[in-house]
Amino acid sequence: MDNSTLTLGVEADWYINNAWSVGVATSYLQSKEDYYYDNEYSQNEGRYNDNQNISNINTQYYWHFSDIFSAKFVAQQVFVDSDSETSLGVAINARF
Repeated sequence: MDNSTLTLGVEADWYINNAWSVGVATSYLQSKEDYYYDNEYSQNEGRYNDNQNISNINTQYYWHFSDIFSAKFVAQQVFVDSDSETSLGVAINARF
């Protein structure tokens, strides 16, 4: 059995100011698998190949509203091959 995986990726963020950034990322995934099985009912061998392109565009904003608390807002558009998905996120952080 022979298995191999190749992953290539590039990410970039542009910080407009100390709190706001805009970014892009892209990655390419390639999987190859040779398989062989033999049992009392059947015998089979073959090769499985899978290629996948993943890209996203995002923006993030950090808001430090006190010495202890901060918030992070994220909006992201993800493209996987021909499909796309939008996600939004909010996180509150506390530092003690």
